[in-house]
Amino acid sequence: MSSIFHSNNTIRKLTVAAKMSTEAYTQHPEVAEMRQNYTQGTLLEEDINAYESPFHLFQVWFQESKTTLSLDREPNAMTLSTASPEGRVSSRVVLLKDYDHRGFVFYTNYSSRKALDLTSNPHASLNFWWGQRQIRVEGLATKTTLEESTAYYNTRPKASRLGAWASHQSSVIRSRKVLEDEMKILQEKYKETDDVPKPPFWGGFRIAPDVIEFWQGRPSRLHDRIEYRMMVDGDQYVKAFSSLCDQVSGVAIIFQKVTPCEPSSSCHLITQHIASRKQHKSLQNRNMSDMKITELYIYPLKSGRAVPVDKALVSGYGFEFDRLWMVVEDAKDHRVVTQRDEPQLVLIQPRLTCRGDSYNDGGKLCLSIVNCSSSECIEIPFRYQLHYHNMATVKSNIWGTDVQGIDEGDEAAEFLSGFLKRRVRLLIKDPKTRRPLNASRIPHESVFGYLPSTAFSDGFPFLFMSQATLDDVNKRLESKGAQIAKTSNFRPNLVMNGIEAYGEDTLKVVNVAGHTIFITSRCPRCSMPTNDPDTGELSQVEVSKEIMSYRRVDAGEQYAACIGMNAVSKDLGYHISVGDAIIVVETTTEHDRRGTDINPAFWDSVNPRPVTDCSKVYVAIGAVGALCAIAFALVRVHR
Repeated sequence: MSSIFHSNNTIRKLTVAAKMSTEAYTQHPEVAEMRQNYTQGTLLEEDINAYESPFHLFQVWFQESKTTLSLDREPNAMTLSTASPEGRVSSRVVLLKDYDHRGFVFYTNYSSRKALDLTSNPHASLNFWWGQRQIRVEGLATKTTLEESTAYYNTRPKASRLGAWASHQSSVIRSRKVLEDEMKILQEKYKETDDVPKPPFWGGFRIAPDVIEFWQGRPSRLHDRIEYRMMVDGDQYVKAFSSLCDQVSGVAIIFQKVTPCEPSSSCHLITQHIASRKQHKSLQNRNMSDMKITELYIYPLKSGRAVPVDKALVSGYGFEFDRLWMVVEDAKDHRVVTQRDEPQLVLIQPRLTCRGDSYNDGGKLCLSIVNCSSSECIEIPFRYQLHYHNMATVKSNIWGTDVQGIDEGDEAAEFLSGFLKRRVRLLIKDPKTRRPLNASRIPHESVFGYLPSTAFSDGFPFLFMSQATLDDVNKRLESKGAQIAKTSNFRPNLVMNGIEAYGEDTLKVVNVAGHTIFITSRCPRCSMPTNDPDTGELSQVEVSKEIMSYRRVDAGEQYAACIGMNAVSKDLGYHISVGDAIIVVETTTEHDRRGTDINPAFWDSVNPRPVTDCSKVYVAIGAVGALCAIAFALVRVHR
């Protein structure tokens, strides 16, 4: 009896100890003890052989989920996770509306948080949860075509189409009544017709997968996981396992069997097999991974010689130091002097000696003359920011817009006047003033975290140009026996490869170094491409004649040839380097120098919808411990 009593007492003590142990690590033991026993299926290597591709397996599981899920569950519901440019991740449930070998499609308001995230950072993840199964997808998001978006939109019930117009998605509204009132207005407007057009700010995204993982719950938490990954074409690893390739499917994806991955455990590869590789290249091209920056240039002196760099800092007016100085006439109106009237300006070589990435870090600008027997140069030290506040400014004008500069002194003026044989002054951009961009050619100012502006460039902070475009121009010139052009004839900031000639005309939104850049408009060409950058003589007239013969392509600039694309960055303070990949986020065939004056909806895909009324914001204060409090803005956000 005693031994039995001792045994029972031990059991009782162990039970109490286990309970105390549970309570020690969690405040909610009833939650910690919730578990489901997975017994409804398997996912083995031999199962994979029955499916031509991961998309085939997805289709089978998706169809089965429609019969196994309860009526209140939507099998096409999927969790979409996106990240902002700062890396802040957010998730929400959206509905799958189409899928094929190209990827998984959903539709949304392009001003929503998820759409803005995907515009600036196209990497995304999807998760389908079907009880004892789940599928995880990783890949890049691209917008569906206008035709695809319109076709799906027209299948929606009329109420849903009206709701797309009424929705101010992810913006703050005063109350639910705002939505209801807007819906009533739309219902009245379209009460006599079912023809409700698609809003320009509404459309789809397609997630093109490079990872698809299938998870099947199994007993004892020893779950099955099969992971498909995109293969690298020509990789030696693939060749070593070529005998295992399935020649039927034509899908270039590796599949791997991995161990169960609980939150507290790591995942290890057990086995791996290879499906065939036929489709890889077309899928990889969707990432545009072969499109890269090959050359970077800044032009510290407006119309001066180019300075090639390996890396440049993106500042409030473009690349740091770009067109920060300019030459003006030593006259009352201080008219700007450029290569258009002084082609010899291209022979002035700027050289920057900097203590850091920016002007405020200190340093100096040195100006010298190329092809000159004299080694004379002039040095202009950088000023500390505080020194500008009490200095007189000089007003000049660039293409009808007043700009303010600060005179760099008599020594610099004498050096430049002696070379150009006319009285001129050297100005540096006044840092206290801003020269905003043409608002009709850029997204709404609220898209940016700053006021987009330029220093002394003609109109925009950046100029993109492809190497293929320059090659095509030169092919045409060579066929006529004319002197070929150099990159410096066209003065781009960024030169790229991996895109066809004039393909930059179709770019609208790109991602470089993890940051969004908006391609705003074509660059109309003046006489500067005719200036030989080696001699400073207007001797290359064939360049302008040739591009005028076939590149008058912009309805907003009918009498100018266009080469290259102007651009502006959404963010500041990051670096762009030679070799950086360019990810295409959005393309267009509607670039027009007249901008939103002729096409008001051009930037609707990135512009936020205006907030109806955010004057009322409710704040709740919650105490944290006994020492501090945190304030939360309590607002109704429409999803």
